[in-house]
Amino acid sequence: MKWIASFVFIAVAAFGFLGTQSTAFSQALPVVNDTAIPLMVPNAGQILMSFPICSFSSSLGQNCKLYSETEKTSVRLYTDKIIKKIELNADNASIETDDWDYSMHSVKENDLGFTFNFTDDSKFASYLTDKKFYAERDKGSLGW
Repeated sequence: MKWIASFVFIAVAAFGFLGTQSTAFSQALPVVNDTAIPLMVPNAGQILMSFPICSFSSSLGQNCKLYSETEKTSVRLYTDKIIKKIELNADNASIETDDWDYSMHSVKENDLGFTFNFTDDSKFASYLTDKKFYAERDKGSLGW
């Protein structure tokens, strides 16, 4: 992956959008009669459940330092958390814990791939971020 700015990236990982082959993003491009079928853009719920939070700057940065580089790619927003509420919808998805609200929203397809927003919001401190991410199809793996 290469960073455009501290809050924006273009995903071009060879093994899929989020670095692991088991995510919703690493879809092989099916071929029927020598014609490629376009990849489906993941919905907000799929992105939220697959998002490797320790691979990006977030409120969990200090916690992520406890993991090895290999372990960081498998940590998700729900790892080692007590979930109070979870909503997984196509347009908006959220996870609520005792102290934090996390959400994915505004998933939009574009010519090169798709964009989505990630909101990281503290309930009791002054921490709120809303980051827009850009993902594009990796021509090598034909995944995100």
